[in-house]
Amino acid sequence: MRVLLHILLLIGGAASLAAQGQEPTLPTLAQPLGDFLREDGSLDLSSNIHGQLDPTGWRMELAPDGSPRFKKTPSPSLLAAAHPDDIYWDERFNIGGAGGAIYTVAISGCQDVYIGGRFTFIGDIIANNIARWDGSQWHTLGEGLRAGQRNAAVTAITVNGEDVYVGGAFDSAGTKQATNVARWTGLDWLALGSGLGQPGDTVLALAVDGNTLFAGGRFAASGNISTGPIARCDLRNSSWSTMGPGLSGDTIVVNDIALYGQDLFAGGKFARAGGLPLKNLARWNATTASWNDVGGGINGTVEAVAVHGNDLYVGGSFTQAGTVAALNIARRDLTERTWNPMGSGLNGSVSGIDVTGGRVFAVGRFRNAGTQVVNRIAVWETGSWERLGKSEEIGLNNDAYDVVIGGTSVYIVGKFTRAGSLGAYGAALWNLATRTWGSFDITVGEGVNGPIYAIGINGRDVYVGGRFSIAGSIRANAVAKWNGIAGTWSPLGTGVGVVDTTTGSTPVVYSIAVNGRDVYVGGRFDRAGQVQSHNIAHWNGGVWRSMNEGIGYNYQGGTYDSASKVFAVAVRNNEVFVGGQFDLAGGKRANRVARWDQATQTWSPLGNGLGGSSFYTFAQAIAADANNVYVGGVFPTAGNVNAKNIARWDGNQWSILGTGNQNGVNNSVYAIQITKDGEVVVGGDFTIAGATPVKNIAIWRNNAWTDPGGGVNGKVYAIDTANDGIYVGGSFNLGGNQVLSRIGRWDGSTWTNLGSGTGRVGPGETVVRAIGSTGPEVYAGGEFTLAGQHPSYNIGRWFKGLPGMISSADDPNGTTPSGSQTIWLDRASGQLYLRGSFPHPATLQLMNVRGQQTGEPLLVEAGQSHQLWAIADLPNGLYFCRIQMEGVTKVLPVMIAR
Repeated sequence: MRVLLHILLLIGGAASLAAQGQEPTLPTLAQPLGDFLREDGSLDLSSNIHGQLDPTGWRMELAPDGSPRFKKTPSPSLLAAAHPDDIYWDERFNIGGAGGAIYTVAISGCQDVYIGGRFTFIGDIIANNIARWDGSQWHTLGEGLRAGQRNAAVTAITVNGEDVYVGGAFDSAGTKQATNVARWTGLDWLALGSGLGQPGDTVLALAVDGNTLFAGGRFAASGNISTGPIARCDLRNSSWSTMGPGLSGDTIVVNDIALYGQDLFAGGKFARAGGLPLKNLARWNATTASWNDVGGGINGTVEAVAVHGNDLYVGGSFTQAGTVAALNIARRDLTERTWNPMGSGLNGSVSGIDVTGGRVFAVGRFRNAGTQVVNRIAVWETGSWERLGKSEEIGLNNDAYDVVIGGTSVYIVGKFTRAGSLGAYGAALWNLATRTWGSFDITVGEGVNGPIYAIGINGRDVYVGGRFSIAGSIRANAVAKWNGIAGTWSPLGTGVGVVDTTTGSTPVVYSIAVNGRDVYVGGRFDRAGQVQSHNIAHWNGGVWRSMNEGIGYNYQGGTYDSASKVFAVAVRNNEVFVGGQFDLAGGKRANRVARWDQATQTWSPLGNGLGGSSFYTFAQAIAADANNVYVGGVFPTAGNVNAKNIARWDGNQWSILGTGNQNGVNNSVYAIQITKDGEVVVGGDFTIAGATPVKNIAIWRNNAWTDPGGGVNGKVYAIDTANDGIYVGGSFNLGGNQVLSRIGRWDGSTWTNLGSGTGRVGPGETVVRAIGSTGPEVYAGGEFTLAGQHPSYNIGRWFKGLPGMISSADDPNGTTPSGSQTIWLDRASGQLYLRGSFPHPATLQLMNVRGQQTGEPLLVEAGQSHQLWAIADLPNGLYFCRIQMEGVTKVLPVMIAR
């Protein structure tokens, strides 16, 4: 939700004359909105607000309690050019972490936490690859680190007093040229001499000792000075120098370094140090300025080194430390000069280690410590490995790269999106005192931590399915419900799950169909809640119901083949139609399509179903009207009919869409929708419909195929029909000649964009895979991190009726004049005062920030109006006045501050 810059927030200021039959004085002095905001962005209504508030440079969001919060609008220079219609995209679907991977974390003496990685957003701010967390909110470090046309990344941070030293892959720090290493003073960025390496190289490790900065990584020189992959910088003059003869080998990289007194340990991938045969681990003796062996080295890559007291901990990808068997992690007693295994080790590489007291925290890419599932983070305590979390809420759901301990918190960073049962996008913390998970951000957005493949609508309730485990701040296994009125997520019980999780298999929902409170979900799963239900399940509004064994291939031992999937679900009264990759439904033969009778709780086939090669024939889309069921996908026949990838079932037999060999479409169908006029809209990856050239979308109308405006230039995965047209989502960026970024609207004659559409910050695919509309609202789901050029994670909401906007009913050519209206608070009477011209009779409704009507509407006759509007005892806050008259709807913001 935003406040437009050209709309004024009007607040009563002068003494009222309304009680004497005279108009109150209209405030005229525009005051900056920022002058009346608290630190948390809320309005300070106790301030002396006495005129117009100018909201330039601010945007409005909702706090968890529904009250407005104002935040600085991002600098336009840091984003792609925004489209004017981006104001219609909802801003709530952000996340409470980073929009990308976080590679490194460090803590200052005052307990500020610095993170670095490859991201552009963190929480609700724009931050280029580095940010600071002060315990309650995120801060930028100037303009951060960049790398021209390449993807910049921060991979190492160390803090020394007020100075923050940063290494990675970049060529500029703020406005300064800096090659892969730089210093932040707290106010500005500074280069460190000639930097290290060249474009494409990376600094991976940093450590400070007095006036010396040590750096390791994947580089070979500093300017004209040959250094190899490790070097030191005299911070008094920013000059770089070598460390003896250096490291060498076929592959040379230093992944981590750790100080031990005046000495230093370096770990990575190398064969020699200072001319000596040292395997992947070496010790720099500052006194003799030479490299030394560390107990015979490590027989694989070292990714992490940490020193605590007289113990050296080493992690990476190896099986032996010296002559001692050790799986990916080991401890060396620097006094006794002996290697020690740490239990049976960890079954994947270790990328980060930190130690506090008698506890050693390790993070990485491992799943198990011995036979115990730990999920990418584990703690070594009293001689054994322990996991973080309970039951299935253990550890992290993706790789972790670094860990650091500060006070009672353990800070972990990586590319995960969940820590325990909490949404944690790349950054999480473990509380040592309570032994519980927490997140950095105190305000978690409403984004979703994985792709969304399906959307189903019931009134203002929006059901989403996909491959995710967190929606907003709640745990939701592959399916969740968004309450569009309350603006909150809720789970559907415990969601869906799979039987075998040891291989990393995760449940996924590909399709949702809604019939009142009944929700049918299809995908790849073995249970719904606590009920065994294979690949299809029924949620009745309170509990999950099995659908008679479910659907799949090769039913044996109480389960189906893992290749079994349901891609499409449609509902018609008590009938549920499903399509996918299967040949059995409830034990009955059903080739890729089947029908469920909700009344009798039985499955039946649709004739002979779809024909073709077993694993290369499947249904991917289904839509039903009163008389027919339309099925699309990849298949050559339906029943006994040669049908090209789409066919119609009338309850008795299959038929084609077209004539003879010129039927259907020439490649995959991913989406089908039926309009209120009975037209069949088909999307996918095809260029011919019947005999008509098309581009990925076609309409079956009056028994003929038509091309909607030249189609779109990429795959169409989602279609939804609404009163104002057909909404289409996919991987395209053009509709006809109109620029559309993965989503657009066809109104019957013209393609129209939805602002800047959806996009992504950083690497990864951008695609809209699901669309659903509740009327004026359009929800988009898929794989993206931006909607309308602001953070929106895998779900977005487009609503042209946002407060502060003139709706599409207004005539842009001015042929339906809307008049001019002003409304403000008359403090003396405590009521609103309305002044304006109305070319038509109008109805005014006052709404709160959630769009809910408050109080009674006001009816106004055509002509000039000067009148009070009784608003009872509404609490102070921001409201919106919706003005509706013939052909026009306006929404104006109103501040009540008595």
